[in-house]
Amino acid sequence: MALQSTIFEPNPIRCKDVQAELKSVLIGIRSHDKKVFFEPGRALSSDIRIGYLQGRPVERLVITLRSPGCAWVRKGGGCTMCGHYPGTTQGMALSPQDFVAQFRREAERYRGGDLPILCLYNSGSVLNEDEIQQEALSGILFDVARMDGVRKVVLESRPEYCSEEKIGRIRKQIGEKDLEIAMGLESCNDRVLSLTLNKGFVSGEFRRMVERIRQYVGIRIYVLLKGPFLTEREAIEDAVSSIRFARTLSPREIHLEPATLQKHTLLYSLHQAGLYRLPWLWSIYEVLSRAGAENRVYVSPFNHMPRPVHIPENCPDCSEQVRGLLTRHYNATFDLLPMKRFQCACLEKWKKALLKEDPRPLPLRVLHGLRAVRGGVLSHDLEEES
Repeated sequence: MALQSTIFEPNPIRCKDVQAELKSVLIGIRSHDKKVFFEPGRALSSDIRIGYLQGRPVERLVITLRSPGCAWVRKGGGCTMCGHYPGTTQGMALSPQDFVAQFRREAERYRGGDLPILCLYNSGSVLNEDEIQQEALSGILFDVARMDGVRKVVLESRPEYCSEEKIGRIRKQIGEKDLEIAMGLESCNDRVLSLTLNKGFVSGEFRRMVERIRQYVGIRIYVLLKGPFLTEREAIEDAVSSIRFARTLSPREIHLEPATLQKHTLLYSLHQAGLYRLPWLWSIYEVLSRAGAENRVYVSPFNHMPRPVHIPENCPDCSEQVRGLLTRHYNATFDLLPMKRFQCACLEKWKKALLKEDPRPLPLRVLHGLRAVRGGVLSHDLEEES
């Protein structure tokens, strides 16, 4: 059944009631996050990925700072697929000196390398001063401005924390270096955003926030493939539609983020209850193929922190090779021809998965899933931690 007909079909269930139930379950899941022990001056992670400078593939350094965590988790339960919060201080404040020490420690590891792009993440919003103080970010950017090899700086943030004033201040601090803001749209479908992802905004609000700042800064937009409660076909359709919507906002880059399973998320709880399967790798290829080569959509390489317990797959015979074709060959060349030519017996199984329909209206799917989680998976999580 088509995405539009199932999601917008009239039904007697009030969406506000579903949203309230969703928030309650998410807060319950987050309340069981394991407390972590950490060094205040040590970042969560760093790694090297493929990036693009003036359309050319180059290496980019990604540094993920350990911060108090995404404010949306504490305020609204967070997004249903995001398991980044356990990798933060979980609300514990750090000093500006701690953040600068984190950055310097990681940057030193890569000194001398040819890394023209620097991405600064924090498992939340770098531009939210409740997560990283202005003094801390200024201290880091003071160092960045003096890194001669860095030509572009990418900061990750929810859109509501972006403003002309902040962007102007950051531009002044980094001098001649290019600046890009990365933010997650995930879906252009408002029902998907509010009932399945709990994003805290709808597509129109996202559009207005991007339009307000895009004249001052380059934009990168993330699109999710297969959040909870969607069939495989619906998830593909939603991702393709969302990429096309994102393109209307004139971003520099669009990144496809295939869902992964991190513990202490609704997605993980649904998977444990047998109510969710990660997207097939074939589905990633299908989205890229339908989105069109002109969109040059990058595929996230599943390098989330904390590390996922499961990532998208096909069958044991082809999964590793297909992941390489998508996240290494394609990301470096935007060439889908090797994927088009690739054959495996599991392709027919994927095609059968695309025929599976769910006739229930989306709110009813969500309620049924949440009640299953309340009844079993939360108690399972508690047993796991004891």
